[in-house]
Amino acid sequence: MIRLETRRFSDLMAEEFELWRKWIATNPACRSPFLHPEFARAVHECEHNVEVIVARERDQVRGLLPFQRIRGFSAIPVGGYLSDHQGWISAEGYHFDLAQLPHTTDISSFRFHMLPLDEHHSLGNSAVQHSVVYADLSSGFEGYVMRKKELGSNLISKLGQKERKLAKEIGPLQYQEGFNDEGFENLLRWKSIACKKRNVWNSLASSHARETLLRLAEVHDQDFRCYFSTLNAGGEMIAAHFGLICHDRLSAWLPAYNPKYHRYSPGLLILFRLIRDAERNGISRIDFGSGELDFKDRFMTNRTTMLEGLVDKNAINRFIHFCWLHAKRKVKTSPLQRSLQSIWYYSSLALRD
Repeated sequence: MIRLETRRFSDLMAEEFELWRKWIATNPACRSPFLHPEFARAVHECEHNVEVIVARERDQVRGLLPFQRIRGFSAIPVGGYLSDHQGWISAEGYHFDLAQLPHTTDISSFRFHMLPLDEHHSLGNSAVQHSVVYADLSSGFEGYVMRKKELGSNLISKLGQKERKLAKEIGPLQYQEGFNDEGFENLLRWKSIACKKRNVWNSLASSHARETLLRLAEVHDQDFRCYFSTLNAGGEMIAAHFGLICHDRLSAWLPAYNPKYHRYSPGLLILFRLIRDAERNGISRIDFGSGELDFKDRFMTNRTTMLEGLVDKNAINRFIHFCWLHAKRKVKTSPLQRSLQSIWYYSSLALRD
């Protein structure tokens, strides 16, 4: 029989961290940087509220579920909306029912937005499903190019033309890897501009988010690290990207570009460079995460389904949240989308002031 116990992240024992890392390494379903203990550690050092549900069978630890506790008995994934993958970490073949949390722990509700459907079928009818995309680079760049051609895409040739045009009209291109303060500040500023333009809330606006990123930039673990890069043209920075690598998987997490050069598609060009250099960096897959943005579909080769919803002891709360998620989806496809987003955005700002 499985028994669940809740522990503070800082109270986990060395052998539990060892199992956590082992499962990340050996279970492909868990191989996301957002499930790695170093991601949880960075968030915990900034916000001090990361906990872990430990699943035990007799005396053996069988699974771990990291989360952040909010408002006493409610929980969200580690990092909140910064997280692009959520769920249990365990050995391959083990599955745990997330819906049982309110009945077996002191967590009365757990809100999620990137939970893999193939691991949580029991929640499929009570959560909203959305498609996320990734690029399969297991056959190297040439294999990726062939796959894109099979899908009827001419993206590669178009981006090659964009690079030549940019180099000719602005100046030579220079791609640099490695974290630097100027690139980081530019990324934050460009993200803020892009979010205001789209009337969406900027998840990087808080001091906690900024501090978390800076802590992640300092991590140089053997199987987890920050991958920061910038793209310059004619000596001026035109794009930056903050990604996370876990083993052979890269999360194309936070790309941003200088709006002054938008007609050259610098955001696409820096992601194109990530893909070209993937094999050299030991990357066989690039995840593009949550959010329905056109550039992600341009680079994808495969899709998978994620769940967004609420596990809650109270059925009324689950139903209200489910209805709200459906309403939000309707807004995204409505002709009034921009107007409604604008109203929500500025009302949210007023509430935060």
